[in-house]
Amino acid sequence: MNNIIISIKPKFCKEIYSGRKILELRKSIGSEFIPGTRLYIYASTPTKSINGEAIIDKVCRLSIEEIKKSYLAAACIDEKDFDSYYLGKSVGYVIFLRDIKKYSNELSLQEMLKIGFHAPQSFAYARPEIAEFIELNKCI
Repeated sequence: MNNIIISIKPKFCKEIYSGRKILELRKSIGSEFIPGTRLYIYASTPTKSINGEAIIDKVCRLSIEEIKKSYLAAACIDEKDFDSYYLGKSVGYVIFLRDIKKYSNELSLQEMLKIGFHAPQSFAYARPEIAEFIELNKCI
């Protein structure tokens, strides 16, 4: 099982760490998005750091209408942004998170670039040396 680095906008990271947002919405996911997989959370621009982690509790593939009806509020996204994100899509994914932890020591993009890390657009599988670096340098 691979660890995954998932890119999330800082405003949604804040909602995740506050406990208000315990799920993440995606248009597509990879084959390793399975229960028990660790997600390292990369806060995208302007934060640009790995600042926490979560474990995938479960993943549901649903119609966009079902996601909107059942999970819009829990995703902490407004209807306009939701519609724009899923424009042209008929199905999407709801990733339920557990064991959410915010790091007290954020790992900046500049620091991570030194070990060959590249910020993912959506997600990337963490190479062993990247996961090891995160594990050695995070502070919970």
